[in-house]
Amino acid sequence: MPLTKTLYILRHGKAETGSATLDDHERGLNQQGIDACAVIGKYMVDKAIKPDLVLCSTAKRAKTTWNLVKEASKCTSKQEFTDALYLASANEIVKQLACLPETMSSVMVVGHNPGLHQLCLNVSKQGDEDLLELLMMKFPTCAFASIDLGAVAWEDITQANATLMEFTTPKILVQG
Repeated sequence: MPLTKTLYILRHGKAETGSATLDDHERGLNQQGIDACAVIGKYMVDKAIKPDLVLCSTAKRAKTTWNLVKEASKCTSKQEFTDALYLASANEIVKQLACLPETMSSVMVVGHNPGLHQLCLNVSKQGDEDLLELLMMKFPTCAFASIDLGAVAWEDITQANATLMEFTTPKILVQG
């Protein structure tokens, strides 16, 4: 029987505006994005969130987001940076998760929209109605979701009767 799984989703912080001379992959965070990472890091501390593994896009804005959140949360989770998560679709993210060992019980994915938002919508089949409604509207920069997948194999997460446990943004957290 598979272990109970938890999937954490973190979208990268607000990025610098793109330009003709800057490759999209190399865009960093603006000050708002940097500040948001500290808020999410504190949230992770307050909720005692410590994933077994963090899978992160290799885009500069995603890596910077994770590094700042990791610093703020003092998280010591194993981390892997992968090109496959750069602008990945929900299905591509699921393919990455399907390769995980079943001994891994909690994983955080740090990446991009629209793939992360679509993944959350596809997987979250139940939960607090207000949270689900908020999730349906949008998945803004530095948004964070926690999904209880139940006792399911990583390769079967889209068939799980998963529960959206948490969904928040730095804006919501700061407004309190």
